Amino acid sequence: MIIKEDGTLDTASDVFAEGESFNITVKVKGYENDLVFTYTKKSEESSDYAPGDVNGDGNINVTDITKVAAHVKGKKILDEKGMKAADVNKDGNVNVTDIIRIAAHVKGKNLIK
Repeated sequence: MIIKEDGTLDTASDVFAEGESFNITVKVKGYENDLVFTYTKKSEESSDYAPGDVNGDGNINVTDITKVAAHVKGKKILDEKGMKAADVNKDGNVNVTDIIRIAAHVKGKNLIK
C-alpha cells in the first residue's frame, strides 16, 4: 500500500481477495483514541445491484415483480443491472422461477438475502 501525495491510499487490486478486509489505524497526536478504518474488497457483481431490487430503488416490491414479468413476457427487456438483480436464484436465467421468488419475498415468505 502506498499513501500518495494527495493523501489517497493506493493498493494493487490483486493484493486482497474478494471479501478480504484490512484495517488502517490512524493515531492523532494529542488524542487518546485511534481512528480505525476497515476496508473490504467487494465482488464485482455485488457492488452494482441488490438481488430482487430490479428497479434499484432500495426496496423489493410489486414494481420489481412487474418489471421481471414484463421482461419474461418479452414486453420490456431489462438492462444489465436489472438482469443481475432479477436472477435471484442465480441460475443465469431470468424466468418465472425468479418472479415466484421475488413475489414470495414481497409477501414476507422466503426472504431474499
